[in-house]
Amino acid sequence: MARAELDDLLRHYRVVWRERHREPLRVLTWPVVGRVWAIDFAEPPAPIQGRFDYLLAVRDLASGSPLLWRPVAAATADEAAGSLAGLFADHGPPLVLKSDNGSHFTGGPFRALLAGHRVEHLLSPPHWPRYNGAVEAGIHALKDRTAARAARSGHPGQWTIDDLAGALAEAAELPRPADPRGSNPAQLWRSRTPIAAPERSAFQFVVARENACGRSADGVSSTPEMARAAIRHALEECGYLVYRGRRLLPPITGRKAASNP
Repeated sequence: MARAELDDLLRHYRVVWRERHREPLRVLTWPVVGRVWAIDFAEPPAPIQGRFDYLLAVRDLASGSPLLWRPVAAATADEAAGSLAGLFADHGPPLVLKSDNGSHFTGGPFRALLAGHRVEHLLSPPHWPRYNGAVEAGIHALKDRTAARAARSGHPGQWTIDDLAGALAEAAELPRPADPRGSNPAQLWRSRTPIAAPERSAFQFVVARENACGRSADGVSSTPEMARAAIRHALEECGYLVYRGRRLLPPITGRKAASNP
């Protein structure tokens, strides 16, 4: 066969392979401020002021505003519940709280706090940290800001409570590059409307309905996957979660026709 014909076959193969293996991508948008929060623990480079081995971060997903960046002695359900209770008292509880499946977020005190405030708990699928990627990204940014402030203050790698507070304020007050209005997270957070009892009841009604539909369809009792799907469908139906879809062309990673001619 002529070389030009082989090149043409190879190009055609690559086009067909990529079209058949396009990967769907969903970009999530949280339109209503204050309705969905995310929470996670992080570790500082060294114990903060020699006493605190962990940090607890909470972020509002719609505004991107960091609500908490607090040092704690241990990553436990008691510490998480105590810190979150203070946020609920200051700002009111959200409709949904996202977290991973760690025992610090599934223990009795934490679950009791959420149940007492009628907050739906959206747990990530096991071994899938990207499901809670928004708070992971927020933690990464907060760590960078805290490290920079500590370095400017002359104690790099040794974070203080003042460094944490400064990083939290800085992350909230700087404008969001993707926001055409030039709003910063703090401004968006302050513009939120309070969650009235009818709104919370309406959302929980949809969650309960979706849970019941899932149980009746499968004929089994509720599972974590069903609960996750019910909350997700309720968020979509009530307008708290919007998807923008696109499909990505994946690279050809196999040996066959992987390299360019």
